Amino acid sequence: MLAQPNKLWRFAFLTTIGSVLGGLLGYLIGMFSFDYIEPVIEQLGYMMAYKEAVHWFNMWGFWAILIAGFSPIPYKVFTIAAGVLNMAIIPFVIGSILGRGAR
Repeated sequence: MLAQPNKLWRFAFLTTIGSVLGGLLGYLIGMFSFDYIEPVIEQLGYMMAYKEAVHWFNMWGFWAILIAGFSPIPYKVFTIAAGVLNMAIIPFVIGSILGRGAR
């Protein structure tokens, strides 16, 4: 960025798209494979963060994914929780773009 400041928006766009695609992968993992990765989440010490993310989704729904980019809980935990809870995909993508893009 410092070497090519004229490419600011291009880099911002590419990193946002990459983040949202990664979020969609986490969403799909949560939706289709949570039973397989639950022990891994437990081993890595993310189970409390996962439960907190589920709690946030239950309280705030769409807004949880929007603020996930600013929370101390890793974004991947939110994406997996969104998939497990079958969050509607369009609000998930919009929240991911706005939350991760603003970061």
